[in-house]
Amino acid sequence: MKSERTVKDSDDRRFVAHLGDKHEEGTLETP
Repeated sequence: MKSERTVKDSDDRRFVAHLGDKHEEGTLETP
């Protein structure tokens, strides 16, 4: 369970980071 929890946390963080990056890029690209 500990392993699964860690994986989920990592995935969630990566997803959030990716979303933020994409959103920032899109916002910057499209004014």
